[in-house]
Amino acid sequence: MEMIKKLRQGPAYSLILWGFVLAIVFLPWFFAEKPVAFGVISFLFIVIAISAFTLPASLLYKFKKTPQDRLEDKFVLEAGLRKACFFIAGLFFISGFVKLQDITGFSYKLDEYWEVFGTTFMKPTSLFMAWFVSVLEIALGFALITGYRMNITTWLVAGMMIFFTFLTGYSAITGAVTDCGCFGDALKLTPTESFLKDVFLTLAVFPLWLLRGEIKPMYKGKLPMGLTLGSFVVFGLISYYTFQHLPCLDFRTAYKVCQDLNYNWQNFNEEDEIIAHDFVPFGLDCDLNEFQGATLMVISYDLETASEEGLKKAVELANQLKGTDIKVIGSTASLSDTKNKYIADYQIPFCMAGRDQTVLKTMIRSNPGLMAMQDGIIKAKWHHNDTPTVEELKAALGKGCK
Repeated sequence: MEMIKKLRQGPAYSLILWGFVLAIVFLPWFFAEKPVAFGVISFLFIVIAISAFTLPASLLYKFKKTPQDRLEDKFVLEAGLRKACFFIAGLFFISGFVKLQDITGFSYKLDEYWEVFGTTFMKPTSLFMAWFVSVLEIALGFALITGYRMNITTWLVAGMMIFFTFLTGYSAITGAVTDCGCFGDALKLTPTESFLKDVFLTLAVFPLWLLRGEIKPMYKGKLPMGLTLGSFVVFGLISYYTFQHLPCLDFRTAYKVCQDLNYNWQNFNEEDEIIAHDFVPFGLDCDLNEFQGATLMVISYDLETASEEGLKKAVELANQLKGTDIKVIGSTASLSDTKNKYIADYQIPFCMAGRDQTVLKTMIRSNPGLMAMQDGIIKAKWHHNDTPTVEELKAALGKGCK
């Protein structure tokens, strides 16, 4: 027992735990068809198994009367609590990173909840909340792993889990929101699946909260504080960067680069749903076939909230493409009067088809955003902050797909 205790206190124990966590996170990317789903499900099963041990053990430990009784169980219980911290942190890392690199998409999901609860006045806060919650998940993950200020950390983790359990429980009962957005677009869960997942995670967090005073920092000095606060700053900046450009990982399968959009809007996936669900070709409104030859699509789900500079750049690029073999076509969900006003004000030289707002938001996380296609194959996507030159557009259209 003494040898095991020394091993646990040494660097080897930390390396083994870190290696185990990283293996579960990254190995699915090499061996599974849906790596994020495989990784998340693996973590969930492990967390459930650990909570099955730590929950009753923590209750027995908490209410044992004599110090000697507690001392006998402390080593075993600490090991279980530490593992629970690691795997709950792993789930927070996956969930937080998937959302923070696409806070625009997460903010759309929050907007849905505000509408369901009749609190539409909260919509202006959605983007900030999406950023804050996503980055906080990462920071709390580091705090759990290092044991930083567990009294505050466990309260925050428990509060977050109770909040999300309430949201997913409400969705499961009412069916008002079909996907909680817990793992962004990387893993779609039904309301019932999301609720059960949050219930199990809340049960796993309860022993950590109950015995928060028993979990000591895993590293001495200021390292726990540095990792926790530093991760909030670093990942907060990463999130802001992806917001100003595009998500570094695109989980919207039907509209990913190198996808055949012409195939996706007409064919079914394994769930017997159209791959590009609810997509209707823009060219049907514009007497143009965007699936033949080279096409630049300018997408603005709402012209009134679109970046003025972005619209000007798109118009300038479209004017430069006149006389080339690259067609330009646009789409918006704005009403006809608004659309016609913006076409006149900005002298938009291309046809703007009217389409569903949700579809346009799904296609690209930018307002406006640009998408280049060659014979129906999506070759590139740009945020309006990265509007390409004519040469860059032609180079993107000429690139092959793996």
